[in-house]
Amino acid sequence: MCGLCPVPKGRLKASRNKNRPHRLPTAPALVVMLMAEKRRLNFRIDCPFWALPNDYLTNEQQYTVPEEAMKYLCMVFFDEKKLNALSEGELQALDDESLAHDETLKKHGHLLAAQALESVQAATTVRLRNGKVSVTDGPFAETNEQIGGFILIEAKDLNEAIQLASKIPVIRLGGIEVRPIKELTSSK
Repeated sequence: MCGLCPVPKGRLKASRNKNRPHRLPTAPALVVMLMAEKRRLNFRIDCPFWALPNDYLTNEQQYTVPEEAMKYLCMVFFDEKKLNALSEGELQALDDESLAHDETLKKHGHLLAAQALESVQAATTVRLRNGKVSVTDGPFAETNEQIGGFILIEAKDLNEAIQLASKIPVIRLGGIEVRPIKELTSSK
């Protein structure tokens, strides 16, 4: 890298402008160069989570979570209509990508638990009002987006938790709410 742009030295022709050592590549050229760099650095070509070596989730070195790590719940939410609009092949590809992502988190010591949820149509809401239990079919609230799953992770701080959550594949269909876990302590 030249330090002025993300292009490795010697990969592009020099520019006539002395203030810019070389021209910035077009998007297709940059993709080709990054793929070549990926191969040069011995990343698995089929890995959907590859990045350059400054990304500890894909770096070949083993990353360990520090002892003072906090727990965060990443609640996956999306519009079920978007999920239902995917073809069978697209759904399976998303499942495969999600399971591979879970394995990456597990390998690096971040994953505590992860699970997808059935459709919101299978939900049952239980309430206690005036000492009486009421049970209703369906979700707690009518919204455009529903909770579709969760991932419980350990991270050193909120910034790392956000970085980890941003790589959850299903984020493309909605979003991820990241919330710290509150550890309860007994008074006894």
